[in-house]
Amino acid sequence: MVRFGHRWGRSQSGHLGCPGCSRPDRFEVKSEVSLTTLLENIAPKLLPDDYVFCHLGGARFDSLPGDGCLAAIQEDEGLSFILSKAAADREGLSYQGTFRCLSLQVYSSLHAVGLTAALTKELTDHGISANMIAGTLHDHILVPSADGDRALHVLQSLSLTAGERNSA
Repeated sequence: MVRFGHRWGRSQSGHLGCPGCSRPDRFEVKSEVSLTTLLENIAPKLLPDDYVFCHLGGARFDSLPGDGCLAAIQEDEGLSFILSKAAADREGLSYQGTFRCLSLQVYSSLHAVGLTAALTKELTDHGISANMIAGTLHDHILVPSADGDRALHVLQSLSLTAGERNSA
């Protein structure tokens, strides 16, 4: 089993998280549930790195890579995670294809209905594959690297159109 440099632990504020993190243990952010408001304010940001999906059979969360890990999920078969292509190459991990991550800057509620469907439908209508990730505060979309800039434009246009419809 591959073991990565484990860099997670208690921060200065005492919460479990990344080293040196200054976030308090608890946070209060007003998250949005209105689909129209969410679409108007998605403000997609295309992250600069290429990302890859990797899987380590039998691995557990204590095997997470310390640098470049975007997300992880424990599955019955082992640990699946998304990390920067550079980190995967450095660790000698195999992957199929590279992806760009669009991070939505709107604070979307985990209880909001329809956002994922609206975004993936719009990307589907433009022939772009989309893999969604929900974070506590933001949603993220991984698209094939070759489609990153086009996906950014599609989502910016969707947001603009939603705002125009709402003001009409």
